[in-house]
Amino acid sequence: MRCKGCGYSLFNHRGRTCPECGAAFSPADFEFRANAVEFCCPGCMQPYYGTDARGLPEPRAFACVSCGAACDLGAMVLRPAPGVREDEAELNRVPWEDRSLPWRRRFLRTVGDAMVRPSRLGAAIACSQGGGSARFLLALTLVAAVPTALAAFAFGALLQMGAVPPGSTWSAASARNDLLAIALACAAGVAVAVAAVLAGVLAVAALATLVLRMAGVDAPWRRTWPTFAYTAAPLAVCAVPCVGPYCGVYVAGVWWLVAAGIALGSSCRASAGRAVAAVVIPAVVMLGLAASGLVLFVVMPATAAVKAATAAGAAAATAPDQGAPAADGEPERETAPVPEPETEPEPAPEDSP
Repeated sequence: MRCKGCGYSLFNHRGRTCPECGAAFSPADFEFRANAVEFCCPGCMQPYYGTDARGLPEPRAFACVSCGAACDLGAMVLRPAPGVREDEAELNRVPWEDRSLPWRRRFLRTVGDAMVRPSRLGAAIACSQGGGSARFLLALTLVAAVPTALAAFAFGALLQMGAVPPGSTWSAASARNDLLAIALACAAGVAVAVAAVLAGVLAVAALATLVLRMAGVDAPWRRTWPTFAYTAAPLAVCAVPCVGPYCGVYVAGVWWLVAAGIALGSSCRASAGRAVAAVVIPAVVMLGLAASGLVLFVVMPATAAVKAATAAGAAAATAPDQGAPAADGEPERETAPVPEPETEPEPAPEDSP
């Protein structure tokens, strides 16, 4: 149980104001795991346990069975139960799965936890009972960057359309056709990008699950997949105008991997080394596959096309001259006249007598 303002631990504290920042609090403001917290009588420290859905004692006010003093929830001293750590006593809930909040607030709180409190988010995922679609949240995060990406594409397209060569004709009909083509290309690119990122996150989560299980960690799919989906919230940085479409992609990608590694340590109870391996190995594998696809489908065909063009040019250069006219700027070669063969003069006819 920590102060909601400064994060100071409030266990074993008799007052109802935070010793660090002075903010007022009440045990009723928190939710705890069942039987994970001892609610002690302020007089004799007789412990009681919470049994309701929020992990609080029921009823809230009663007489102590040990000293007979009046026990009220607002005055009790709270401490973790034996064998329970402080960070495990409070029931952390994934904000996106809290149906009591509007979806905008659920989205923003989940993004905030993924960016600055991934360990807390991982602990909430470990105790999650469902109630939210991690796939939908990931898609919503990606779609948040769509307007900025479309604006960047449209700006570049308009710059190209503005560079009209002198003397060319440019009508409203041609501009309308160009804008329609640009809009269709942008929509198709966005759809392909969202589908590719969703498939990539699924593949990374599957590889991370395999790595953790090979390392001896109990990593069920219902924990690893939401961990990668919820911690992908830093990808929302790509929605920042001017910055997101260019450098935000790389920053958000590294941020996501770091947050996923920290959250995996809490959600799957994995050590730091195993959590790092579960993030780095899938990332290296996916980068290797992407590089291989680039070489096979882009570099090699381009190299083959260049070689074919080079060979065709060399063959054309070494072909025998078929009487083609000389190139411009090259003087025509003068050919020496072929001498005619010499013939002996015929003898003159003799005069007859």
